[in-house]
Amino acid sequence: MMVIKSPATVPPEIVERIIDKVALLKDDCERFTALKACSLISRNFKNSSQRHLFQSLTIDLTSECDNHTTPAQIQNLHSAFFSSPNLPFYVQELHLLDLGNIQLSCEQILADIISMLKEVKILHINFQNCMRLIISFDWWKFTHTLQQALTTMLFSLPLTNLKLKHVSGFPQSTIQRFKFIPTVQLKAVEFTENETPGQQSGQMQPLIEESSLDIKFLTLEILDRWDLKPIIDTLSTHLGKLKKLTLDLCRSYFDEPTDWDFLKHCNSLTTLELLTRSILREYLEKIDLSLLPHLRSIKLSTDLAYEGEPSSILRNLEQCLRTASTKNEIKEIIFEASWDLYRVMMKPEPDKWKELDMMLSGPQFQTLEEVRFMVCSKFYHDALCRKMPMGALSENLSRTYERGIISVVEVEEKLFYHCMYRR
Repeated sequence: MMVIKSPATVPPEIVERIIDKVALLKDDCERFTALKACSLISRNFKNSSQRHLFQSLTIDLTSECDNHTTPAQIQNLHSAFFSSPNLPFYVQELHLLDLGNIQLSCEQILADIISMLKEVKILHINFQNCMRLIISFDWWKFTHTLQQALTTMLFSLPLTNLKLKHVSGFPQSTIQRFKFIPTVQLKAVEFTENETPGQQSGQMQPLIEESSLDIKFLTLEILDRWDLKPIIDTLSTHLGKLKKLTLDLCRSYFDEPTDWDFLKHCNSLTTLELLTRSILREYLEKIDLSLLPHLRSIKLSTDLAYEGEPSSILRNLEQCLRTASTKNEIKEIIFEASWDLYRVMMKPEPDKWKELDMMLSGPQFQTLEEVRFMVCSKFYHDALCRKMPMGALSENLSRTYERGIISVVEVEEKLFYHCMYRR
């Protein structure tokens, strides 16, 4: 006679395997429903299910979103964390979206929730919806309680990935924390020397030993009123293990050769991405790629939708690559732009492309394996249009084309081409 065990007697390792399989469901709604149902089976199933249910926590305060987090839901989460103290320890990812839109009555509650999170490794805070007229949220509009909770969280959590977006007046002392986080992305973040009361740099120290971890991936996307120098000055001596650097050069901050001195500290850098404007081609020539002996990939994104001539793209490419040397051993070069890149590629004008072609086929790029042109998908109406860019490139970059390393890739047009920098 077959004996069916009750859920409470199922071995824990079997329960873990079952829940892990359920957690692999691709549909978010199905996965949540299934895990919630599993949590009601027994205590063993409950603990394992909750570990997945609370692994990633998102509080989205975007009022324009139909599924935004309501004050009642924040209160319910607060109550759940207090009644079940183990739940906050399951949270590995925390996403706070449109945080500047939080109601004053919820700030204390959210501060309490944040203070209970001890195991978060991925932190993403978007302070302001970028589609609004005012792009950056003023940090000093938060209450002192929420300011203190957020800055304490930055210094105390074992973070491996940090993303901050659209905030002005952010405490400059927090920059010292970034050097202990492997992946940092800052977008439209403006720092101030003023500090949140009680959170001065001398009173808040990272829990990670300085020698144990250095930053590996750094993304700096800036608006025109943000000065890069404070963060570069703070991080420059901690970039020895940096593998990937992404810089948005939308305005003339790097207009002196000394502004690029920090590159000499990035001796392990393998990938460099630059988002630039046509007006900055004279600044690109100040980049000394020979300082990066391990550089293998360069990506240059250019947005010329509102200013400049298409020929400016070629000048940007040339200036960016001019200082490359044979010791770089660059294997991949990627060019990405809005509709102007297509206009450039469509015209067979070898004379204008000659200098770039000579560089790409020269000795400093002997190790080159691919030259990729990323073109907006709206131009691919039929098969004929797909062939036209490659046909023009075969004439414009004839020497490089003969090496068989040129490719044209269709990509979706990015939002930042249209609204990221509107003021």
